[in-house]
Amino acid sequence: MSVDSPLQQALDSYQQGETKSALEKMQEILIAEPQNTMVRIEFANMLMREKRFDDARDLLQSLSAEDKNNPAALALFGQLESIDAVIDAPDFEDLLHTIEQQPKNCLAREQLCAHYKLRGDYVAAMDQLLEIVRQDRHYNDDAGRTELLKIFELLGHNHELVAQYRRKLAQTLN
Repeated sequence: MSVDSPLQQALDSYQQGETKSALEKMQEILIAEPQNTMVRIEFANMLMREKRFDDARDLLQSLSAEDKNNPAALALFGQLESIDAVIDAPDFEDLLHTIEQQPKNCLAREQLCAHYKLRGDYVAAMDQLLEIVRQDRHYNDDAGRTELLKIFELLGHNHELVAQYRRKLAQTLN
């Protein structure tokens, strides 16, 4: 993406707090370049920052199957899942208190994991998921293991945390 590209101009406008102008520019670019994956992903990211989650989800869902596996798209899908999980969940502090009082409460751990993922604290999120696997391997259709695998995908297979937590998961399952 060149420094002068329309996409870069829209991103710069957004960074400078010119939200309305940036969103309008992104819409224009999307109309001009409907197949441009990066435009769709960056626009979805911008919409999410503006708490327009349904619009962002629609835009991401319009990606081709191949483009949905783009790491940036996967990250946004993961954020949307976490947002969905915390909307009706207790707040962060209440969940910490619940787990302190009820360490085997897998639902509270799952909800706390979503909060951690939204904060970008993947270590804490994965620790909660490992504990779910330890407590109840089959909880919520194997949610602990399944969510760990989603985080591994999000971080990328070469990420140092992925190797570390794959080993921890294998030890927990054996």
